[in-house]
Amino acid sequence: IKVLSFNVAGIPLVHKQWGARRAEIARRLKDSPYDLVGLQEMWPDQDAMALWRESGYPFYARYPSLGGTGLMILSRYPISEIKERPFSCFPPGAWSVYQGETISTKGVLLARVRLPAVELDVYDTHLVADYPTNDYSSVRTAQVFELAETVAGYSAGRPFVVLGDLNTGPGDLEYAFVRDLLGVSDSC
Repeated sequence: IKVLSFNVAGIPLVHKQWGARRAEIARRLKDSPYDLVGLQEMWPDQDAMALWRESGYPFYARYPSLGGTGLMILSRYPISEIKERPFSCFPPGAWSVYQGETISTKGVLLARVRLPAVELDVYDTHLVADYPTNDYSSVRTAQVFELAETVAGYSAGRPFVVLGDLNTGPGDLEYAFVRDLLGVSDSC
């Protein structure tokens, strides 16, 4: 299977030319080779449904975004189960509005996908970002533990893949925690 993870930066009025970008994302996904797509920051429900319809993917997993995680999974294979877990750990209450973390809930979305030979648990996640004035690595680390707890709870003994915007990368402690706790390798 081929997978794609993509933060679409889909907040109207904040992200420039969102309507045109959404249409272009859908157009490119329509003819793409990807079987599974994990999207992050897919906020307005009407935009999410338009992108899904225009992309040509027959199946999707999503919970309503108002107060939700903004996560969405597109699939060329049937989805038998959907679960979402908002993270309980988030930055302190003195958030700055410009950071965007005040209007979003970070979390993880699971879609149990029926492939021809096996069911695959597909996770899409979005962890908190750092900002020039705030380092949220400790919060992100706690979110990594919640992600690992979620995967261990739902997918013990099952094949799974984790997609998402981790806001971390090779060389970061949180990145090492993701790999160690989940026992996974980075396909990139």
